[in-house]
Amino acid sequence: MISARLPPLEVSGEDGWVDLGFRLIGHETQGDGEFHLFCAAAHHEGRPLAFNILWPTLWNFDPPRGAPPGVFAFSGPLAFVNARPLERSFIETLAEVYRLPAPDGGMANFTEVAAVSIEGDPERVMEERVRLKLLFGPDEDSPVPYAELYLVIDVPERRVELQEKHPDWREAILAGLAQGTETATI
Repeated sequence: MISARLPPLEVSGEDGWVDLGFRLIGHETQGDGEFHLFCAAAHHEGRPLAFNILWPTLWNFDPPRGAPPGVFAFSGPLAFVNARPLERSFIETLAEVYRLPAPDGGMANFTEVAAVSIEGDPERVMEERVRLKLLFGPDEDSPVPYAELYLVIDVPERRVELQEKHPDWREAILAGLAQGTETATI
């Protein structure tokens, strides 16, 4: 059984906040080296769950004046891509730990978000830990509602984390992952 080979989902947080820890179980480079596709997985109560992250290899570098070195220096599009057939258990588990009803239909094939670096260089993701602030629905005409979430990828340690920015965005995050985005700028 696949869940026996996966580590348990790490659920942590204080004061009602939820942070999740997964094992990075897969990586491949796609599009003539333009993207990394990372697969994060775990098991929760005996159910395997997984999702993919489509990560560009080149990012915009435009550090804001006066910001600490590395903070908000890189930006670019990133996408959550479902990991069939385990995407349904991923979004159902996310809803469960968020204490919300699971969306009908599971996770969309593709949900693009805007990403801004908080820690690390996203172009060096294969060598160093990177923490990003993700913006769901960053534009007025976006098909997904606005929400923010932190993503940490530590390839050397084989670890992926989803960290809440604020519990008020839980519904919008679930809706964004369920609705997805039809077009991609990635």
